[in-house]
Amino acid sequence: MNQYLCPDFHLPWALNVVAMALPIVWLGHQWRRYQAGWSLGLAAWVPLLIFGVGYLTAAWFEMSPQMRMKRADYGWPLITLGAAVAVTILLGFTSKQITRIPVGAKLFGVFGTASMTIMYIHQPIQLAMKDMGLASDYLRLPITLGLSLAVHHMLNRTQLTQRLFLGRTRSGAPGTSAAS
Repeated sequence: MNQYLCPDFHLPWALNVVAMALPIVWLGHQWRRYQAGWSLGLAAWVPLLIFGVGYLTAAWFEMSPQMRMKRADYGWPLITLGAAVAVTILLGFTSKQITRIPVGAKLFGVFGTASMTIMYIHQPIQLAMKDMGLASDYLRLPITLGLSLAVHHMLNRTQLTQRLFLGRTRSGAPGTSAAS
C-alpha cells in the first residue's frame, strides 16, 4: 500500500518488505503442508502456465512492472504477486524435470554446491566486466558463472581456504565441528 499512499515512507531495515514477503512464505508453507507437490491436475497447470509465461513474456518486452521490494515498489497489486508465485511453481517443476536427466542433476549439483560463492562474487565480476566494456548480458552471464565456479574450486583446494571462505570445519562438513 505504501507505494501508492506514502511512496517516500520507508521503515528501518526495509521492514516493509516483510509485509510483502509474508504472503509468499505463507503460500509456500501451505503448499508443503498440504503436500500439493507437483501432482497438480491439468486444470491447475494450464492457468499457471498461461499466467506465468504471459507475465515473463511481458517482462521480457519490458511491458510489466518490476517488483522492487526494498524500494516499496510491488508492481501491480495481486497480479505481480500471483505472477511471482506462478513463475516460482513453474521453475520448481522445470527444475525437478531437469534433475531427472543425469547431466541435469550433475549440473544442478555443481551449481548448488557453489551457490554461496556465486552469490557473493557474481556482482563484482559483473561490474568489472561492464567497466571493461563487455555490455552484452548474454556474454557476461556464462563468463560470470564460469569465473565464479573457478573461484569456488580454487577455494575448495586447501583446508585453510575451505575453513576461511567456505565454512568448512575440521570434519569437512559445513557448519559442524569435529567433536559432533
